[in-house]
Amino acid sequence: MLEPSELATLPALAITRDASPWELTGRDRKTALVRPRVGFAANRQTILVDAAIANLGIANLPTFLVQDALLTGRLGRIDIQDSQSG
Repeated sequence: MLEPSELATLPALAITRDASPWELTGRDRKTALVRPRVGFAANRQTILVDAAIANLGIANLPTFLVQDALLTGRLGRIDIQDSQSG
C-alpha cells in the first residue's frame, strides 16, 4: 500500500500536463487528494490505457476502460492508505 504523498512522486499519465488533483478512494472508503506529476500526456484515454500497460506511469482511468487489462493482469490497482493509519 502506498500513501497519497508517495503517489505524487510517481510519473502519471493524464489528458493534460496540468492535470487536476485526483480524488482517490482506498479500500477503507477513505478519500485522498493527490496532485499527480504528469510524465506523459495524451488527448485520448485509450492512449493512456496503452501507456499504462507499457508501464509508462500510473493512471486514474474509468474502470470500464481498464477492466479487461485488470482481469488479465496487464494492469493492477494501487491501494492507498491513510497516512495517519500507519
